[in-house]
Amino acid sequence: LRDGKQELLTPGDGQLRSAVYAVLGRDLALGFTEVKGSGEDGVTVEGFASLPACCRGSRSCQYFFVNGRFIKSRTLMAALEEAYRNQHMVGKFPGCVLHVHTRLNGVDVNVHPAKTEVKFVSEKRAFDTVYHAVRGALEGEVRRPQAVIPAARPRAHDTVTPNQTAFSAVCADPVRPVRPASPPPAARPAAYAAGPLEPTGGLPLHDFARPRFESRPVPETADKGAAAAPAECGKPPAPSSPAGAAPRPAGPSPAPERPAPAPGPQRAPAPETDTWTVRGELFHTYILVEQGEKAYFIDKHAAHERMNFDRLKAAGYTPMVQRLLTPVVFTPAPEEGAALLQNLDVLSAFGFECEDFGGGAVLVRQCPDYVDAGDVEATLLELAGTLAEGGRADPDGARDALMATMSCKAAIKGGQKNGPEELRRVAEAVMSGAVKYCPHGRPVAVELTRNQLEKLFKRA
Repeated sequence: LRDGKQELLTPGDGQLRSAVYAVLGRDLALGFTEVKGSGEDGVTVEGFASLPACCRGSRSCQYFFVNGRFIKSRTLMAALEEAYRNQHMVGKFPGCVLHVHTRLNGVDVNVHPAKTEVKFVSEKRAFDTVYHAVRGALEGEVRRPQAVIPAARPRAHDTVTPNQTAFSAVCADPVRPVRPASPPPAARPAAYAAGPLEPTGGLPLHDFARPRFESRPVPETADKGAAAAPAECGKPPAPSSPAGAAPRPAGPSPAPERPAPAPGPQRAPAPETDTWTVRGELFHTYILVEQGEKAYFIDKHAAHERMNFDRLKAAGYTPMVQRLLTPVVFTPAPEEGAALLQNLDVLSAFGFECEDFGGGAVLVRQCPDYVDAGDVEATLLELAGTLAEGGRADPDGARDALMATMSCKAAIKGGQKNGPEELRRVAEAVMSGAVKYCPHGRPVAVELTRNQLEKLFKRA
């Protein structure tokens, strides 16, 4: 209480999840995944961290505790955010409530008068423990963003009788806990990443990107609607919370003179299954997959972009290159030109052969085979911007950004027509759990349940 007014109410059940729910609110709490891990020298961590799709615009939702004391730590903050590399959108920050436990002599709390900042005897151990625990939790998470179905406003001529309401409540499917679509894979499926270069049953980066795909522009139409509504963080299956799951409202009781009819036999819910089927493609952009009582809309470009990115990061990757019959010469801005010429070795690793042509111009003799000659200049300018921003300050981060750019250039595009086998290969990577977010942090799939769809048609 504050000045006689209630400010906070918690269930007092001793559960961290309940406290998170009460303090941070429902939407943020349901966007958290559980974190638990241990490291060397008795350092352990437990708590919750946000899903990549639920990151916020600031670090205000990051809470760290060491041996029960609330603290601020650049080490723990860096470890948390490093765990989200290539999984969250630029300008967004993960939230967390993490409790770190260590030996009493493993941390110094006297480095700040308010004792809110601490210094670990081994900063590396603390960093590694938090990083691996959070990273493991994100990789093991199988929930996907759900489509948001806005409630339809009743129109003046719409009438629903008490009998209809009662019958709908009786015949609706019972609320069931949502189970994962498939268990988290211990390793990437053989068809997706059996090897760094030529996955068994799959296609290498250069082969999958262009030669095998039939790329024809889709005629412009008046309808450019999205396949599904935007994803929302607070919609994954609700964990146990202080509020609990509210019972389904039964609706108004029928009038005495018009009793409700006896309910007919209920439809048995379809059992959850790991079997899924590609039902087609929407707008030549979204792959439609059916699995049990759920439908998934997969962004084929975002999913394939992640597949390319993972292959680029695989050790020993050697790109296929093409010699240009006519070398490309262009003149970038001075800062961009310097970034390119100072990183010729990095560009060479991605398949570009560049050299100084004099007068501020850059000459390109070869490029990766999945980059068209007409796109060489634009691609290199984009890479130059990445290198100029932070290539020297954070080489690993710059290299990942370069790989993300190259993965995007090599990925199939929305609007392209692709064969059934190609669509299935992308869907398999997503449905197996190997692909969840594109390198820029966007989700690759959105879930729509049968119950949500039936609500739109007033069947539930």
